[in-house]
Amino acid sequence: IVLLEDLHFGGEDARALYLLLARGLSRDAVLVAGTARPGVDELWPEDLRDSPAATKHALAGLAEDAAHDLMRASLGTESTLASGLRQFVLHADGNPFCLLEFAREMRARQGRDRDAPGLGAVSSIPSSLRELVEARLKALEPADRDLLAVAACAVDPFDPVLICDALGMPRMAGLRHFHQLHRDRGLLRAEGSTYRFQHHLVREVLHEELPPSLKTTYHAALGRALEGHIPEAERAKLIGPPAYALVRHFLLGNEPQRAVPYAREAVQHLHDEREWPRSVEIAESMLALGDVLPPRDRAWITLSRGMSLLSYAPTDVATQALEEAHAQCSQFEDDPIAVQATTGLAICYRHAGRNEEALRVHHEAIARSQKLGKHQAHARALGFLALAMAETGRLGEARRAAEEGLALAKEMALPVTAAEIARHLGSIEIDQGNLARARQLLEHTLSVGEFFGEITLTQNSLQLLGKLAYLEGNLPETLEMTQRLVRHNQVEGHARME
Repeated sequence: IVLLEDLHFGGEDARALYLLLARGLSRDAVLVAGTARPGVDELWPEDLRDSPAATKHALAGLAEDAAHDLMRASLGTESTLASGLRQFVLHADGNPFCLLEFAREMRARQGRDRDAPGLGAVSSIPSSLRELVEARLKALEPADRDLLAVAACAVDPFDPVLICDALGMPRMAGLRHFHQLHRDRGLLRAEGSTYRFQHHLVREVLHEELPPSLKTTYHAALGRALEGHIPEAERAKLIGPPAYALVRHFLLGNEPQRAVPYAREAVQHLHDEREWPRSVEIAESMLALGDVLPPRDRAWITLSRGMSLLSYAPTDVATQALEEAHAQCSQFEDDPIAVQATTGLAICYRHAGRNEEALRVHHEAIARSQKLGKHQAHARALGFLALAMAETGRLGEARRAAEEGLALAKEMALPVTAAEIARHLGSIEIDQGNLARARQLLEHTLSVGEFFGEITLTQNSLQLLGKLAYLEGNLPETLEMTQRLVRHNQVEGHARME
């Protein structure tokens, strides 16, 4: 076996040697193997492509499951729930060497200190990996390095035109540099008109070595450039990732007042993506601006912060936040946020075991939604009221409330809302021992959740179907539903739920 590695670094002489060996030994019992990054086309000329003795293999990174297995085997631990495990898998981009180096660093830390922090606390890049990345970056021209440094502050994938504008570099010159970084250096990969760092570690090393003042300047420049790319008439309607990108850059660029017009949509985007701690972080940064925020936006962001805290924080912390949100949002009787805040507070009281208060506030939410003519909010409030009644043992009333909400959702052609209420009703039927009826409802809610990509509905339906199968004595189905639930949470990146 003759192995020549990293031929993309070797130059013309090394590549000529590989081809000489590959051709000269093609009839002998010798395996000649060469490794290179994608794009080194001269290593695969026409005569080798036509030879039955030659094959080409494109090695992709490890799949997520395989990467998790490798990390667990290397660490010798079953700590599959540690949040850091998924973080390492993400940073390694499926590269086995990087995964093993992260594991080696973790073992070394624990060997030096038995009380070393757990897996999720290790965030630094191992020195062996950092040295490899820095060696590649040292060979870059100053202009290339500057472009990559600004790109490291942007959201991946990034728009190369935006990076050029933020840095003040002529677009044509900058785009040529990006093309070379992609084609010749292998540091980027193209995705349509955007680029993405070939490896997370390159981006992290670049970002970490920037001095704080330069990071701040780059983020402010990126925010201004991005805002300049959006027509002024469209800025007020901006939603989703662009709104979040603007808020992120303006906050990190120490220009928080420029983030105000986009703050509400940015917080909503993070909440919808289940990035709850980040949503809370952005919300608190915006709320710290005080009266700069319009009162209605302040109330809405306060509510969003409370709902995000309800998803991961201790109950008392979420309760305090939602009580504050309820007080602020109640000033806007004509706005659906008053209904949302009331429903959120009622759910929080139920989670805290304050059932009588939950019932009172659920009734308030129903009254508010009826007054505003918000049928979806009315139906959802009835469903949550049913759950609160069930937890106080009032199963008959709970079923009637759920049936009423389900009928309203169906009448208004709201399939996801109807499925959410049907899931509540399925839980009540389980508590009353009506297992056949519960199965009918929950199998429907699972199909709706999967069809519409509703993560919470799918999770809760799988959980209840697993409970139902256990009560029926069907242990194989119980195991199947539990395994599906675990896999679903792994795919969605929900370590706590997993």
